[in-house]
Formats: sequence, C-alpha cells, structure tokens
Amino acid sequence: MTRAGERLPEELTGKADFEYITPKGRRLTEYEAVTCYTQPQTHGGGLQVMGDFKLRPDGRPLFDPDSTGLRCADWFAFRDPNQMWQKPYYALQARAELAIDRTTDVVVTTGASRSMDLGWIEHGLAGAYLPFAHFEYGLFRALNVAARESLSDTVNSILVFNAADKLRHAQAISLLGLDLETGLPGFDGTAGRGHWLGHPAWQPVRRLIEEAMAIRDWGEIVVASNLVIEPLVGEPLRRLVFSLAAAHGGDVLVPVIAATASADWHRNARATRELTVFLRECPGGEGNDLVLSEWVQTWTERTTPVAAGLFDALEAVLPAPGLAQQAQSVGREETGRVGADLLDAVPVTA
Repeated sequence: MTRAGERLPEELTGKADFEYITPKGRRLTEYEAVTCYTQPQTHGGGLQVMGDFKLRPDGRPLFDPDSTGLRCADWFAFRDPNQMWQKPYYALQARAELAIDRTTDVVVTTGASRSMDLGWIEHGLAGAYLPFAHFEYGLFRALNVAARESLSDTVNSILVFNAADKLRHAQAISLLGLDLETGLPGFDGTAGRGHWLGHPAWQPVRRLIEEAMAIRDWGEIVVASNLVIEPLVGEPLRRLVFSLAAAHGGDVLVPVIAATASADWHRNARATRELTVFLRECPGGEGNDLVLSEWVQTWTERTTPVAAGLFDALEAVLPAPGLAQQAQSVGREETGRVGADLLDAVPVTA
C-alpha cells in the first residue's frame, strides 16, 4: 500500500517533527511550534503556490501579496516578542476580566459609586468613557481586516489578539455603563452612543476612526492604528483621563478597567515595534522604510489636530489643568514605545 507521503507533496502531508521551523533562538519555543506555518504561504513553498483550492470572488488568492504596499521575501520569519498564542492569551484575559468583575461588584453593591463627583459622572463617565467604547470598537473592526489579510501566521496572530483586545475593551465599557445604572440613580448607561454620534468634541475622532476603518491596505491599517492613533489618542486618554482624572473624581472602577487596557496596549506596542523593525530589515523589503514613513506622516497629520481638539475640550470640563499639554507629552512617549521613532530619519517626499 502506498503511503500518503508518496502520493502527495510534503507541503500537503506535513512532517512528523518541527524541522521545517527555524527557531529564532537556540531552541524551538512552544509559541513557534503551535503558530508557525499554520497559514498557507504565498511563495517559497506551502499550499497556495501549488494551486489555490479557493479563490476570492474577484479571482485573487486567499492570501494576496498585493494586499499591502509592504514587501518581504519571508513573512513567516517574523516572531512575536511576547510569544503569545491562544492558551496564554485566554489565561491572561481571564485574569483581567476577573479583576474587573470583582471591582465592579464591590463598587456597585457597596454603593461606592455614589461617592463619585457629579462633574466626573457627567463629563468623564458619560461624556468621555462611554463614547470611548466606539473608538475601541472601530479599531477592532479595522484590525480585523488587517488580521485577515496579513501574509503569515506569526503576523496574523499578533493582529488577531490586538483586535480581540479592542473588542474586549469596548464590551467592558458597555457593560460598565449597564452596571452603573443600578448603582447610580438616573445614570444612562447607553449615553455613549449619543455622544459618539452627535457631540461636537467627538465628531473629529469619529471621522478619524471611520477613515481608519476604510483603509484597504492591511499594513497601513497597522500603522494608522498602532503607530499613530493609539499613541496620540487612545493611550493618553487611558493614562490621563480614565486613570488620573477618574481617580480625582472619586471613581475607583474605571482606572481598574483602563489599567487592563493599558497592559494590553503595552503588549501590542512591543509586537508592533518588533514588526516595524522586521519590515525595515527583512530581505525584499528595501522600500518598506519609505512606505512606512509616508503612512506615519499622513496619519500623524490627520490625528494630531484631532487629538488636540479632543483634549482641549476635555480639559475645559474636567478638573484636569494642563491636560492637553500632558496628552502631547504622553503621545510623544507612546509613539517612541511603539516604534514610530525608528522612522524619523527616513526622508519622505512631499
């Protein structure tokens, strides 16, 4: 009887060990073993080059090298510095959700929510934190596209977890609104939608997120979201408004939820910085520096005035003097954390 390996090419039958994976370190890690080469390759071997089993309606392959202006001879050589895969991700987020659930239960059942400053409830909770759920959900939608179109499993995995983080954050905010309806008389836990759709301070932010959701190039989605919008808007809001200003307003709950989101951001920032370094150095990616720099410049020019307007508006209604200036400082720090600073010296054509 003919063995399967004699009837089918090795790319279809697989191997009995992991010798086809080149570890980044001296030994193969668990992360590499469960992540690498689970997605069809666009070149250099694998399922897709042998003929596509299924094409998109427009005739393109399921994983299309032309889905981004970025180039790389081997997308599968990328490695997540966090070595995150399904099992540790679920454990990590289960602990975060447990902390949120316990804090929420204590705050609501003990009546601690009633000690919040009324100004914070109106302008911080209802006016800023609840609409922020739509900011997070918009980036979830955008990063979903990037994850689907990305050209290797190791890149796909960081974007899938990044998108899942955003969905968790949006849901946590929405659930908090409903929980506080039982702890704060007259509080409208659904007020965020009205602010997001109609409040003047949020309309430029809403437009920015909708523009990010409309990007066709998955690499540009990552740049817009992680190298610009998150550092200049998302993380400054979490650190300065949903942590410090919330605490000053007597809110002990929002800072706990925001802290779990900041922890997720730090993990995603490490992965994005590593991806930026990888794209600048990978074989076949000689033009990536210029592409990345042009995207960073374009989205920074769009995002900077939006961020300034939002933080000016929040400073006017919250007891947070100097908020707008502090947000700029945090933004500079966070763009450095995520790797945008690596592109500062790259000349960009006007």
